[in-house]
Amino acid sequence: MRRAVLACAHVLALALSSGCADRTAAARGEALFSDPSLAGSSLNAVSCATCHSTGDDPRLLAGGSLRGVVARPSYWGGSELDLRAAIEDCLYFFMRAPVRDALPEGDGRGRDLLAYLDTLGDAPATAVPFTVPPTLPSALAPGDAARGAALYDRGCRSCHGAPHTGAGAPSPLAPVVPEATIAEHGSFAPQIVVAKIRHGGFYGIGGAMPPFSVETASDQDLADLVAALGL
Repeated sequence: MRRAVLACAHVLALALSSGCADRTAAARGEALFSDPSLAGSSLNAVSCATCHSTGDDPRLLAGGSLRGVVARPSYWGGSELDLRAAIEDCLYFFMRAPVRDALPEGDGRGRDLLAYLDTLGDAPATAVPFTVPPTLPSALAPGDAARGAALYDRGCRSCHGAPHTGAGAPSPLAPVVPEATIAEHGSFAPQIVVAKIRHGGFYGIGGAMPPFSVETASDQDLADLVAALGL
């Protein structure tokens, strides 16, 4: 009887220690979620939390909510089928990771981050639409500057700082909007601003900005932002 009790106690201890280990990994992953150093670049000033929420969030975020992310069948509008690969995309393209495989399979940080993401359940296990049209609207509707200013505060200020001055930007690498665009592109600045918001650093534009899909920012939102910036 004593041997059986000891055996049961040992099994229970293993189960409890495993649960504690899972909770510890998730806690470490939660810290990494908000840590720019995850990318391994001294030039990076943003984290996963800059572009993603884990619940209700008033910010306008390029990456949206990660509720139920582990159970989704695909990512990036279907271009990635593996969550780790989708995370690697973020690290390399938007967080300035020096190599494409910044979190290889054996990296404990990757396991911890996935452990944390696995706690963000309570959402349908369906892919999230992410539509980025290859072309821009030929013409924008008239914009509402007041609404655009509110959109800027929700979606742009955290990376670019205050419009026209850049005050409060987390990194000196973030261009001052729209002055830097005007200086480089002149009269084409409105189109470049729209292209940057919609396409991010892709389509030959460069930079580390993520794209804002049509599900996140409508063409009217783009028009309102352009108006708010006085373009």
